[in-house]
Amino acid sequence: MSEEFTQQARIAASPEDVYRALTDARALRTWFAEHAEVSLSAGTFAFWGKYTPQGTAGRQRLLAFEPDRLVRFAWTLDGTETTAEITLQQDGPAGTVLTLSQTGAPTMAELMAPTGRRDGLHSLHTFWGLAIANLAEYLEGRELTPKCDFRADRAGDIRVVVAIDATAERVFESLIDPKEIAKWFGWEIEIEPRVGGRIAFGAEGEIFELEPGRTLAYTEEGGVTRWELTESGGKTYLTLVQSGFADASPDNAAQHEAGWLGGLAELKRMHELGSAYRPLAPESGLSVKSGFDAESGTGEGYRAELRNAAVHGAGGGTMPEMETDDALTLRAHIAAPVATVYGGLIDAAALRTWFAEHAVVDLDGGRYEFWGRHTVQGDRVRQRLLGVEPERSIRFAWELDGAKDAVATITLRPQPGNGTVLRFALSKLPAATDYDGEAVHTFLMLALDNLANYVEGRRLAPLFDFSRPATDRARAELTIDAPVDRVYASLTEPGQVDRWTGGAATIEPEVGGRYDYGWEHGPVRILELEPERTVAHSWTYPGSPETVVRWELEESQGKTKLIIVHSGFDDPGLAESFRMGWYGFLHSLRRLHERGDAWALVNAE
Repeated sequence: MSEEFTQQARIAASPEDVYRALTDARALRTWFAEHAEVSLSAGTFAFWGKYTPQGTAGRQRLLAFEPDRLVRFAWTLDGTETTAEITLQQDGPAGTVLTLSQTGAPTMAELMAPTGRRDGLHSLHTFWGLAIANLAEYLEGRELTPKCDFRADRAGDIRVVVAIDATAERVFESLIDPKEIAKWFGWEIEIEPRVGGRIAFGAEGEIFELEPGRTLAYTEEGGVTRWELTESGGKTYLTLVQSGFADASPDNAAQHEAGWLGGLAELKRMHELGSAYRPLAPESGLSVKSGFDAESGTGEGYRAELRNAAVHGAGGGTMPEMETDDALTLRAHIAAPVATVYGGLIDAAALRTWFAEHAVVDLDGGRYEFWGRHTVQGDRVRQRLLGVEPERSIRFAWELDGAKDAVATITLRPQPGNGTVLRFALSKLPAATDYDGEAVHTFLMLALDNLANYVEGRRLAPLFDFSRPATDRARAELTIDAPVDRVYASLTEPGQVDRWTGGAATIEPEVGGRYDYGWEHGPVRILELEPERTVAHSWTYPGSPETVVRWELEESQGKTKLIIVHSGFDDPGLAESFRMGWYGFLHSLRRLHERGDAWALVNAE
């Protein structure tokens, strides 16, 4: 138990109101705990009872507080004293960004294969996720989500009911549409919405009952999950029943229940807030400080696995391959049949069109090779074919500097509607610092996007040139099939910016105004603003001087050329790293505008 985890939430209330809800015992007993006692001057900050992990007694000790800004306390769980800290930061005229951090959290490996009790440290991620969701509901004057029962003598199964101010038809769609599920669960699950169809809310399952708008039930390894919907007075009462855990101990059920309730709180907000909805967490989930990079997106798989571990990890079935320091996994949904996608992967002429400057493929002769200026570390052939299953998989060794034994596996699976789910896994990798992980990640993301363009008959995006020497600035450009006013809105409207940055933007659209993605570093202030033509802002990065990012927009025949120049670097290597990153973001912006709801094509698992 050596991790420190951090969770953030954007709350529509002032820091003063949030601090009051955190330090008023009566308020705590409403949204947080069965029992609470607070006397800051006397050093008391305690909560306990059935809604608290190992809550038979108050196990907290106040360490520090700063009015309207901070509460820090010790909390003993599983016999280990941890430190929890809640900080508050003003967010706009009447909002707050809350950051919760706690030491002693389990590592990902420990979450996936827990030993001993699971109602203490193993429950921290899900406990706090649900608690912060209810804090937001309390302060926003909305109905609270039911709390989790952590008592040692609780039932070994799960049964929760949540009232959602939406029709049963809309709520049901959120249980069977992968893109809707991703909004509240944290990732797109795999589902064939029919009796006998496959479903994978983490563990593999099979649907045995499905009645649109009323019932969804499926088996998983060792258990049964059942969703029931009842509509009354314009609201939907959503009941979740889950039973038959491989380990049916109550503390296991509590960990699962807290995970589900946190997800259902997000589902409830999604429906009830409508167009104003954004996930509570600025980075759409949990972030773990060790090894998490908000810019590259490499934390997405980890966040999804945390949610997944909470729901399934403690005895809930076989887990899919997770993304860690020794594996990079990407997934793409492609609107073309498997045979077409496979053809695009094994035809050398096709590869030279959408993927690489040079390519040679001879499956019978054991050759699957690509290199050149559009390939990361493309100075020579570095691949060796290991195995092929026609229209199912391709597996090859890929020698990368610092990762000479890496193995790439591409798998294809048919999707309803004559589509394909492609999964690219790169395993046997060292720590990211030992090889060019950011470049590999960018290369693969752009490659899968262009593969989809190619097999779907769309215009290809320019390939990244890895051979270009690094300079003191990063420049990238792309033409987007959308009018300039829409592209400009994607740079200046917070809700639009969040869709391609994954943050929680704050933008004051005036020279000198705040320009913030909601990351730990990045943009700061607007330096120049000309509607539909120019946006320039300052940028900060740890250990480097302040730099300038300049966006330029040029419209022609209904399309927009978007140019970004990031200048002022004193380190050409850092400038090159940002060039790759910006190139990836330009592709995200292009997908956002040209593919509508299908824009989020490539995802980290």
